[in-house]
Amino acid sequence: MPDASATTWRALGRAAVVLAWLIWGVVILIAVFPWLTRLDAHRCDAVRLRWFRGLARLLRLRLEAMGRPATGPLLVVANHIGWLDIVVLGCQAPLTFVAKEEVARWPLIGTLARRSGTLFIRRGSLRSMHRIRAAVGGRLRRGERVALFPEGTTSRGDRVLPFASSLLQAAIDAGVPVQPVSLNYLGAAAAAAPFVGDDTFAASLWRLLCLSEVDVRCHWHPPIQDRCRRSLARRARNTIATVSVAPARRAG
Repeated sequence: MPDASATTWRALGRAAVVLAWLIWGVVILIAVFPWLTRLDAHRCDAVRLRWFRGLARLLRLRLEAMGRPATGPLLVVANHIGWLDIVVLGCQAPLTFVAKEEVARWPLIGTLARRSGTLFIRRGSLRSMHRIRAAVGGRLRRGERVALFPEGTTSRGDRVLPFASSLLQAAIDAGVPVQPVSLNYLGAAAAAAPFVGDDTFAASLWRLLCLSEVDVRCHWHPPIQDRCRRSLARRARNTIATVSVAPARRAG
């Protein structure tokens, strides 16, 4: 059994390195991205992808990916377990994320999210939903890939909550497909990764840093299209649930 004090010291060392990487991300976004965007947007995507992959390595993410992100403009929808979901998806493809408004106020993480172009939605606000739906549609029409979590909240990974269909209308209006993605944290990560209830980012990060490996399985399903947003939401949720729920229960 590993010594508790040794585990704590290793986690503290890793925490310092992760903090430095997050600060480096802010520096890149402030000093490099404005200049790089004017030259070549594709280079921005490559830099973003490398940064996410570096963070994934520091968090000792051991990823088993099945399938791959589709090419071209795309709306990615996934089940939502915790903030680590963004790292799992972000290290595989350049994505613009839709996040709850509260994330914008998180220390350091909020700065990273704002500067990287994250779209923030105020839960329960019809005006905010319409604004974000228009923004997502605009991104899709420009050829970007946008990722969102239609459950609207996180779960422990033992179920997939009903999907809200409002933002999926943006994909229908833009004429782009929706790609469902199933996320499963396995082994010790199944208990450490969920970000639910009154959990804080610091406590969640500490749990993950205390693990020797963070095992996650990511299943990219074939893209789907539908003329009805409610049907599209139902099909995407059912597709995700067929893969995501059973492994999570076994891991628990």
